[in-house]
Amino acid sequence: MFGFFRRKKKQKSAEQSVVNTQPTAKEQPSFVQGAKIAYQPELIDQFKKDHKELLTLFTNIINAAEGRDTVQIPALLTEFKRRIMGHLLQENIQLYVYLKYLYADDSMTSELTKSMQKEMSAIGKTVLDFISKYTAKGAKYDQEFRDGLQGIGAVLVERIKVEEENLYGLYLPP
Repeated sequence: MFGFFRRKKKQKSAEQSVVNTQPTAKEQPSFVQGAKIAYQPELIDQFKKDHKELLTLFTNIINAAEGRDTVQIPALLTEFKRRIMGHLLQENIQLYVYLKYLYADDSMTSELTKSMQKEMSAIGKTVLDFISKYTAKGAKYDQEFRDGLQGIGAVLVERIKVEEENLYGLYLPP
């Protein structure tokens, strides 16, 4: 007979425990017009952090190569591949696609970002092909490998510099 009151009481306490899940104005994502990609204020800092970690890992690969540490090299290359692929994918979607829509009405900036995206895709392909070659069974870590590693390192350092000094400044809220 009193079950009705208990149910009412349970329902009332459940309603009181519901938290407002609507984001506040400050938390509302800022989507760029034409895309479902929101501006993320922390994104560029994350990319810069990724760059530091990638350069540290790449330095470890160079040190292993100079020390002729054939046990560490494939593991380091595999880890570098995993990390750079994640970074490139995130950068491609969250940065380049975002910039494409943000600067849709600015042909010069739009062309610049398209060009940089295309260039980064080519660099990424070269890096991944190099890693695939030298993580394959029977790979030799000879002078050719070390020279290739130095060349890739130089390209990566220059590209990171260009991104951080020029490209990332274009990433603004819509």
